[in-house]
Amino acid sequence: SCAGALLNQGGTCNITLRFNPAVNGTRQAELALTASDARTYRVSLTGFAYPSAKISERVAGSSNAPQYIAKAPDGTFWYTQPGANRIARMTPAGEVVEYPLPSALANPFDIVAGADGNMWFTELDGGRIGRSTLNGVITEFALPVTTSQPRGIAAGADGNIWFTEIIGAKIGRITPQGVITEFTIPWTNAAPRGIAAGPDGNLWFTDSGGLSIGRITTAGAFTRFTIPWEIASDNVRSITAGPDGNLWFAELTGNRLGRITTAGVLTQFPLPRAGAGPLGIAAGPDGAVWYTANNVNRVGRINVATGDITEYRLPTVASSPIGIITGPNNVMWIADSSNVNKISRLSIPGVSGANVYSDMWWAGQAENGWGMSIQQHGNVQFNAIYVYDNTGKPVWYVMPGGTWNADFSSYTGPIYQPTSAPLGNYTPAQFVVGPSPGTVTLNFSSDTTATMQYTINGISGQKSIQRQVFGSGSSPLTVGDMWWGGEAQNGWGINLVQQNGIVFGVWYTYGADGKSTWYVLPNGGWSGNTYSGTFYSTTGSAWLGTVYNPGTLVATAAGNMSFNFANATNANMTYAFTTGPFAGTNQTKAIVRQPY
Repeated sequence: SCAGALLNQGGTCNITLRFNPAVNGTRQAELALTASDARTYRVSLTGFAYPSAKISERVAGSSNAPQYIAKAPDGTFWYTQPGANRIARMTPAGEVVEYPLPSALANPFDIVAGADGNMWFTELDGGRIGRSTLNGVITEFALPVTTSQPRGIAAGADGNIWFTEIIGAKIGRITPQGVITEFTIPWTNAAPRGIAAGPDGNLWFTDSGGLSIGRITTAGAFTRFTIPWEIASDNVRSITAGPDGNLWFAELTGNRLGRITTAGVLTQFPLPRAGAGPLGIAAGPDGAVWYTANNVNRVGRINVATGDITEYRLPTVASSPIGIITGPNNVMWIADSSNVNKISRLSIPGVSGANVYSDMWWAGQAENGWGMSIQQHGNVQFNAIYVYDNTGKPVWYVMPGGTWNADFSSYTGPIYQPTSAPLGNYTPAQFVVGPSPGTVTLNFSSDTTATMQYTINGISGQKSIQRQVFGSGSSPLTVGDMWWGGEAQNGWGINLVQQNGIVFGVWYTYGADGKSTWYVLPNGGWSGNTYSGTFYSTTGSAWLGTVYNPGTLVATAAGNMSFNFANATNANMTYAFTTGPFAGTNQTKAIVRQPY
């Protein structure tokens, strides 16, 4: 067919496309078409190759359309679910809790963290501003006009929350106590949408009706900056403070990004792909500005110094991304607003670090009874393996650090099995780390699955492991981490893994013989800021160098344990043994999150 089209005759042709290799940037190519009569036609081509980025996805709960997303003070992420009339919280490990709004058909729209430690959001159709504590207690504040359609929301430098009202052309302010003040925009046809706190202490907003960028002081004084290239059909949307000290905004139908200095100088940056539909925008950890291209299933990056734009395709077709924010380890988090029901995470080459794998990991029901805790601070993991020796007694190995490979998919480090004083009369003076008996490598094949390769005391093996799912309910605090008694109690600790309202604790400590042993708190309940439950001692199958037999697992209630949290970083750990070698031992230890 190509021969007939190009040569005006029947027959066949072969097509060869040859590129000059390059990592990225401009590429040259030659398109050669050889007809059946041996004639060859050659066409020189020029293209552009973009660098790739690692993008992973997580299920965003039971809703099919997460929209805007924000980072909370405790490191979790909150996003709106308009179609489900909910807001949701996701931990860096991917656990999701959804909170229905008290009022029906509210259409939660944008969301932000306030200086008061709560999450604040707009209710587009409800005409309200919502406030949620970090454990999901929601309060709604009605606006004077319920049809005002509040949209964008931002935390101001004055400690208040600011928002736009598209109907009625107002900028609103609400105090942490819920007192609302409205400021009417003083120019005609105003329809404010996005809003952001600027580096100058003022609030900056986009105005799709007045084709302007507006500025309002915290005292309520307005200034208008007309966008010189805008036309009536353009639709300016989100705005953010950039890393360069300027404000950046997205033009949905204008298919551009815009920049405005705090002095009001405007510059436009047309996007390379027609009809991209930019919506969300955020400052990235790499000194660039990132945006979502809603119509073409991409996330884009603009170099604020040069204006160069790079785009990355999301893995799932028709994801329709909207909200975007920077997450742990410099990873961009993206809300995919279409029915794919995903939160995407994009790792920036050379800037982003490892995904966060903090959780309790196990080999599944087929090897029930042993597990591995992973706690990660930045790129550093502090891990512990809870298994059984050749006689079935519980023992543990600790992996206090390690190194990543180049793409952060594999983590390797030495393990140790210390000895110390018995837990009932603990003193760090007897703490002996000892030589390392081997190494462990964790190869992460996805966010939820990995392979653990080990060599311990000359015995090598491999286990397939996965995140252990156990969470339900809600909690007043987020406390998941490795905790210890400080230097004065150096040598033991307790790993607390939290999924929603359940805290799964594994206490790695020392038995009456000074050798490693562990106890498990698999469940419990909250009473205010105190979490309590029954903890157990276990015996089980020999683990090293043999086939694991889960049928030998025996769990025996050892006593009661509670954690009285003064806040998310300080607590008292109280335990009372009722059985076993420490029966009658009752102690309280002050514990804190362990830094590493």
